[in-house]
Amino acid sequence: MHHSLQPADQDGFRLISTLNPSHLPHWPNATACAPSATALSQSHHHHILILDSSHNPPTRAHAHLVSTGLRRHSHTPYTAVLLLLATRNADKGHLPASAIAHRTKLMHLLATHLAPSVPTAIATTGCALFADKANAFQAYLQDTHATTARLDWITGNDTLIRIMHPKYYPAPKSVRQVIVDEFLEPTRSRLLVAPRPNVGVPEGADEALIAELEASGFVVWLTGVDANEIDGVSSSLARDLRKRGHQGWQEWVVPEVAEYIEQSRLYEDEEDTGTV
Repeated sequence: MHHSLQPADQDGFRLISTLNPSHLPHWPNATACAPSATALSQSHHHHILILDSSHNPPTRAHAHLVSTGLRRHSHTPYTAVLLLLATRNADKGHLPASAIAHRTKLMHLLATHLAPSVPTAIATTGCALFADKANAFQAYLQDTHATTARLDWITGNDTLIRIMHPKYYPAPKSVRQVIVDEFLEPTRSRLLVAPRPNVGVPEGADEALIAELEASGFVVWLTGVDANEIDGVSSSLARDLRKRGHQGWQEWVVPEVAEYIEQSRLYEDEEDTGTV
């Protein structure tokens, strides 16, 4: 594992640690060097799968979605995985430092469990909105690796609704204008949508906009998802079961995460790691 020596960046992107398969270069499968024509010419080769979540805690469903994304999109293989934690929520404010420390540890344990075949990073961002997160990450790649990347964001139903909610896009800008012109297009991003079983387009989402984004290649549906691995699984349910002393909570997380939760006595009360 490699640990970043970067100072905390409250508004941008901070790399916490990386896991690198021994047979591959370090994350993001590019050498850290000064900007050069050679490095910049390689940028189109970088294709990063991103799981942006509260990781409170990361669940079995999260693990399944990352694994499925890597497996189902092998025709355009990913060169790296990014597990991302936003330390500020657009609705709930900033996470306390203790919560960030626990959650980044849980993210590392999830990455260890996945043992992906590509370099994997754990990182935080102080950005609350997706457009800002994507721009901050691309700026980080440009500044530290002299490259950019294509970004695929694993997106569940709830996240898809939040991305398209008008309250995050003050007038005169439209939802479409911000999503396409400030997020997806300039940051070379796509939404890799994993709908809940038998749901399709979630209630509350803008079906016309989703159809437009799908036609433009900005929305791609994640196929091959096992309903048994994600149906009914949620971080909030795991926390609630744990708080009530119900051993069933362990079914919703991978073993490494369950062990850390037990050892650290997380979620025994509502103050453990915050609710953001």
